[in-house]
Amino acid sequence: MAILGIESLVFGVEDMALCTRFWDDFGLNPLSRSADEAVWDVASGSRVIVRRHDDPALPPSVTTGPTMRETVFGVDTPQALDALAARVQDCAMRRDRDGTVHFTAPDGNHYGLRVWAKKRVISQPDPVNAPDCIQRLNQHRKWRSRARPKTINHAVYFSEDYVGAYEFFRDRLGFVMTDHARANGIFARADGTHEHHTIFWVTTAHPPLHGKRGFNHCAFG
Repeated sequence: MAILGIESLVFGVEDMALCTRFWDDFGLNPLSRSADEAVWDVASGSRVIVRRHDDPALPPSVTTGPTMRETVFGVDTPQALDALAARVQDCAMRRDRDGTVHFTAPDGNHYGLRVWAKKRVISQPDPVNAPDCIQRLNQHRKWRSRARPKTINHAVYFSEDYVGAYEFFRDRLGFVMTDHARANGIFARADGTHEHHTIFWVTTAHPPLHGKRGFNHCAFG
């Protein structure tokens, strides 16, 4: 079984118009929108979903103000989804009619699992030059009018116990450590993706971060 990466990021916001304009400007592909929900995707099929902060379908926020409320991971097969659901059934788990699994990890953050037909993304990076490795000679550079994100690479959360947060994902969901910034945080990759990391937990042990909870940032490719 394999978790293929981030299928969707679900936000709860106070100003739908402002946040909708932000993701339009950011370069995501709009799929649907209403007064209460807006949805975009990128080339891989990953989605950003924005809902009103008081939408009862959202999991409760672990902090104040608008923030990301849930990271949903994409799973390769229904059988794998069932197996993973069995591993988190003691974590306030529930299932939607479409089979999506929602649960709360011991770090207090909310996650989901859903069968996902991840799309192949094809890229052609610009050739770059390095000492004794000349890839572009007497060629014009490419000028781009705007960015168009193709993938959602990772999400980052604050954690009072970043080691414990990682160990839960390792033992229950098969994530693999890719880097450990000692005393700072752990980077982990889902077993079905080749990104450096799918999730990162950053410690709140340092004085500037005391009391921080929940979502830190997400990154696109």
